[in-house]
Amino acid sequence: MTGRLDLDIRWSADVAIQVAGKDLTASVTLTDAREVAAAGVALEGTGNVHAFPEADAVLYTARLASPPVDGGRCGSQPVSLALTLFRRGGNGHVAGGIAVYCGADTYAGNPARMLRLAGVLPAN
Repeated sequence: MTGRLDLDIRWSADVAIQVAGKDLTASVTLTDAREVAAAGVALEGTGNVHAFPEADAVLYTARLASPPVDGGRCGSQPVSLALTLFRRGGNGHVAGGIAVYCGADTYAGNPARMLRLAGVLPAN
């Protein structure tokens, strides 16, 4: 699945997700750094697919990482990004976001920033 999603309405993010069973690999490229990652640089990571058959829905999750960003929200710390996208049925539309955390391998607690994602990501 590959597409360009709206990022906080004004910007965009190129998202690619490859699914293999319940596992996935994800790549996200932000067109605007949003003070958490370098714009135009692909952030890659792995994650899982969570099926909710009772709701005819699928949740895609992945963990991504970015090196420290000069003048960014996390100062000199590396940045951990938790991607979550939700799809209902065979609908091409997905919605979700990216929770941004300061520190390497930090994917819980109070996020430094929340980025919203929405748009069409055609299912293969």
